Amino acid sequence: MLDISNTKISREVPQQLFGLTDLSSLRIGQNHICYLSPSITKLEKLEELYLPRNDLEHLPPDIGRLKRLRVLDVSDNPDLDEFPSQIGFLPLTQLNLTGTKALKSLPQVCCRAHTNTWLLL
Repeated sequence: MLDISNTKISREVPQQLFGLTDLSSLRIGQNHICYLSPSITKLEKLEELYLPRNDLEHLPPDIGRLKRLRVLDVSDNPDLDEFPSQIGFLPLTQLNLTGTKALKSLPQVCCRAHTNTWLLL
């Protein structure tokens, strides 16, 4: 697990992080990230991605290639307005959307939710 929350990261996640290919949990909340690079897919073993309290506006479609991702927290990103359809292919068990005020509709993953899936609004 790597926790770089509240470290004043601005604009985007540092590219060096995408070289940590054995990473299973990444916490990068409470920063000023507005862009998540498609390079996130290099973290093939990622199971948990925490991005709360940032300035995200959207997620890259490539996020759907993170086949092990179970937990996605994008809470309190008030400008996040939509999700890529590819997110519906993830094996999510927890999706936190609390405080995503600009979100126009629920992501398709909610329609395909398995039992024991948590959706926090």
